[in-house]
Amino acid sequence: MSLWDIVQHYQIQEARDEARDAAERASRQENRAATSNDQIERLMLATQAMWELVREQTGLSDAHLIAKMEEIDGRDGRLDEKIGAETIDCPHCGRKTNTRSGACFYCGKPVKDSHVFAR
Repeated sequence: MSLWDIVQHYQIQEARDEARDAAERASRQENRAATSNDQIERLMLATQAMWELVREQTGLSDAHLIAKMEEIDGRDGRLDEKIGAETIDCPHCGRKTNTRSGACFYCGKPVKDSHVFAR
C-alpha cells in the first residue's frame, strides 16, 4: 500500500466520522424540535383553557383579549406579536433603561421586568 493510499484511506475515514457526527447532531436537533413543538402545543392548550375559563367567568369577549394582546405587543414600540423589552425609569437612579437585561444600563442595579412570564 502506497503512502497515497494510506492518506486517502485516512481522509475517507475522517469524512465518514464527520458525516456520522453530523447525522447524530441532526438527530438530536430533530428530537429537540419535536419536544419544543410538544411543549408549544401543551402551552397553547393550557392558554386556551385558561382563556375560556376567564371568558366564562367574567363575560369578557375575544375582542377584549385581542385588544389586550395588541396593547401588550405595542408596549415596546413594535407590533410584532412578541413581548419586547420595555423602556422604564430606573427605580434606583431615575435614568431611562430597558427591562431586557435585568439591570440598569447606567447604575447596574437590578430592574424588574413588568411581565409576569418574563424569562
